[in-house]
Amino acid sequence: MNNLKTDDGSPENNSLIDRYMAEIRKRLPVVDRALELYGDMPLSEYLNVVSETASERYQSHEDLADVVYEYALPLLGEEAAAMAREELKQSPVVLTANHHGVDYFAQSVQGTLLFSRRKLPDGSPARTVPVLACGNIPLDNITYPRGALLYGSPAENKGLLTRVPLFSNKVRRQPVARVQGVEYSMLQQALKKLTKQQQKSEVYPVSADTLKELLQEYAAVDVLQKDNYSDQAVLLNDRIWQRLFAADVVKPQLIYLELEKIAEKLLVIDLKNPHSLVSSLLFDEQLRTSLITKLDTVSCCWNSSELQQRWDTRNSSVEKVVTGCGTFMFWAVDDKGRRIPLAVVAGDDGYWLRGCDDNGNLKEVFLTAQSLLLELQEGRIMPSVFTCFLVISLARGVTCAGGYYQAEYLSLMQQGVCEVLASRSTTRAIAKRVAAVNTESYMSGMQLVMSDNGSGLIPAGPVEIISGGALNCEEIQSITRLTLADAHRASLAETMPDALHDLLPEGDWQKVLAAENNRLLNEKVVIRSLF
Repeated sequence: MNNLKTDDGSPENNSLIDRYMAEIRKRLPVVDRALELYGDMPLSEYLNVVSETASERYQSHEDLADVVYEYALPLLGEEAAAMAREELKQSPVVLTANHHGVDYFAQSVQGTLLFSRRKLPDGSPARTVPVLACGNIPLDNITYPRGALLYGSPAENKGLLTRVPLFSNKVRRQPVARVQGVEYSMLQQALKKLTKQQQKSEVYPVSADTLKELLQEYAAVDVLQKDNYSDQAVLLNDRIWQRLFAADVVKPQLIYLELEKIAEKLLVIDLKNPHSLVSSLLFDEQLRTSLITKLDTVSCCWNSSELQQRWDTRNSSVEKVVTGCGTFMFWAVDDKGRRIPLAVVAGDDGYWLRGCDDNGNLKEVFLTAQSLLLELQEGRIMPSVFTCFLVISLARGVTCAGGYYQAEYLSLMQQGVCEVLASRSTTRAIAKRVAAVNTESYMSGMQLVMSDNGSGLIPAGPVEIISGGALNCEEIQSITRLTLADAHRASLAETMPDALHDLLPEGDWQKVLAAENNRLLNEKVVIRSLF
């Protein structure tokens, strides 16, 4: 096993958990800050910190609530959509730490579980869980929206995760936001794959049986009728969510929507308004040029710390805001759903967004509100991460509770936009309102429920939680008594490969970690057995 060393070069003698938590704090400033300020705080109190919102904003947040209602209505029904709209108008806070797709990733599922326990400004429990999940990530992203994840294996040296694919390997690089829906034949293949894995003792029988039940949800008529995976995921995440809780638990309604679709609907509003924040920054040449300069070094990263290297090796969704491996404000999308970066180019007749695909084919969009609206409506462009947060967070003052990377890059985006706006007397008042937005809300890297695999405690995704028994009222209450520090320790098995991929110990470090988890967290977290 590799040993980290102290500043004087001597090996440390403390536990693997302590050593690697210390290294994560060095790598992730957001985690370090949260643990420094709130490490001993129970999660029930930390949720109040996460939910803080701006007292003033440049644009009204109520149209976000209306857009969520419009999006959710045909998928989740009138009651759920209306409830989400009402609560978002009262408390404009959303969870943006997750990736879109059917969510089996323990860290994000449990982050959603924790977020669901927040309270509204009047002190009442939230009745909805608004999640705006990034769909601009490939199917084979670390969270594996391509299929399902199972945690733990009875087989020796099998590792922590077993993947059960649904989508073909041929489409693994397509973004979730643009991939076609799951078909019945794909379910049949997935069930065959799972059965073989079960026969080879690669997965625990109870986990395999539970996943087979969940896969039956995919075969529901209303799910198969959806022609895109994004809409199917909204339905399926809701149905899996409901299975997490015992019958006597009052569970809030999950509203798990695609971030880019919300942003597109808001852009339709904002591009028609010349005074909106996005219109000012896009169509005023001086402001636009300054913005490109200010944000040229800001990188948006979803589950990655070594930006370009991780883009190549781990297929994480990483983009620079305006240049490099990224784009300016929008991505073009080709017929196969692949993204094409766009740059601002001056022409004789005005400014254009132009880029080329892998085959050298030119894609261009005239930089006017009318042209952008048409391209959005036809699905030929999609908003970048920056644009999504520009219209949701910075313009409307919505608190976006995100992961340990978002809380860093969103603050840098905010700083850049404010500096651009403050440079001109006519927009300084706007800069003050944008600066008031809470961009440091952090809601990731924490777990509350763990699985006992016989030799220790490991992460528990939805399959493992359901397999061991739905969460009861007492367990739900105990979740929020966990401290922020212990919740981070419980999530190390997934944070370490993401943030410390170059420092992972040699040998079966996951087994060592599981044993330490059992020693340190056994009486603190909720536990589910894999037997």
